[in-house]
Amino acid sequence: MFYSCAEDKPNSISNSQFSGLSFGTDDTFEVLTWNLETFPKAEDNTVEYVAQILVELDCDIAGLQEISSGSYFTALVNRCNQLDGENDWVGVKTLGGSYGLAYIYKSNTIDFTDVFEIYHDENSAFPREPFIFKGDFNENSIILINNHLKCCGNDEIDSIDIDMDGIMDIPDDDDEEARRQAASLLLEDYVLNNFWDSNTIILGDFNDDIHEPEVSNVFSNFIKNSSNFKFIDMELAISGKNGQHWAHWSYPTWPSHIDHILITNNLFDEFEGNASTATTIRIEDYFPNGWTDYDALVSDHRPVVWKFSF
Repeated sequence: MFYSCAEDKPNSISNSQFSGLSFGTDDTFEVLTWNLETFPKAEDNTVEYVAQILVELDCDIAGLQEISSGSYFTALVNRCNQLDGENDWVGVKTLGGSYGLAYIYKSNTIDFTDVFEIYHDENSAFPREPFIFKGDFNENSIILINNHLKCCGNDEIDSIDIDMDGIMDIPDDDDEEARRQAASLLLEDYVLNNFWDSNTIILGDFNDDIHEPEVSNVFSNFIKNSSNFKFIDMELAISGKNGQHWAHWSYPTWPSHIDHILITNNLFDEFEGNASTATTIRIEDYFPNGWTDYDALVSDHRPVVWKFSF
């Protein structure tokens, strides 16, 4: 694992173009998932933008995908600390690959316990091994499982595979939908066998929709097991299907909603609580040229966030 933190905190953020992005509060716990598309997409500019966005959103922990540079990730953590005079930011990243998984969190609100990867020998289901974070928030244990599942398929055409029906080809081990379904089944099994009594949040770029019919829904095992699992962003997915793609979906250029936050039943009460809010963040609205600037300088994914009170 790769860890990063900073000691210097010379000043607080001021005059940020993202000052209207406020999301976190002192009384709630906030989690964010965000695919940063081969971070840093525009090098130092991306670091600066992402740091300002994270500080303004003020989430307690962010699960990040496609962190391609350890040195720039260190720069991101350092910059968050320089901009934020109130919180102490720490980062932890997987070592392997150009599409690394990472967490960045506020160490003054979360007591870190451990990080580790699982399913090292399941390369077909997991091209990136799930990355687990364990910690405590106000004496409540929290477990996060960060994922970036196999892309493509499901009516997409790429250079390797043409799959125009969007239906899982179960006998074909190379079928993208089948690989994501295998990942879903393995994640369900791992959580039920290891974290069945924990406050567990599975998040990341799942690379597939959650609102499809069962015949093509690679996450149907989670949806059918509704006594143990719930996608807190299901309403966002369904509302986008009804015509509001750009307003709610995390990957609007396809358009699709493929970045998700999935919780276990220990957090169902928190999801139903008055403080619970789940949404995507339209960061492109804070750039002069909207999505064109955001896509060029930051990412092609919007972050998905959830806040709640224990």
